[in-house]
Amino acid sequence: MITLQMMQFTAVVLMVLLTAKLLLLRQWRIKSRQTRQARWLMAGGTALLALHFVLQLTWGLRLIGVTQSVMLNLTMLIPASYLFARAVLL
Repeated sequence: MITLQMMQFTAVVLMVLLTAKLLLLRQWRIKSRQTRQARWLMAGGTALLALHFVLQLTWGLRLIGVTQSVMLNLTMLIPASYLFARAVLL
């Protein structure tokens, strides 16, 4: 059976790999300035999500309950969603 900690660890690994993919993309393949900016905004958003998942995993906030992790969710998810939306709108 898949536990909650295994799913959280999978989310951390997935976000780190997505961030690494965005950061290691070759510069010469990207021609436009908007695409380069969008890539960095997406990388920042996925890095924030990875940090969010790591903090939830290490502090055990999902195991405690939903109400205890509200401040962390608001602190991390609002800037990450802003970065994603900004990257899409460029």
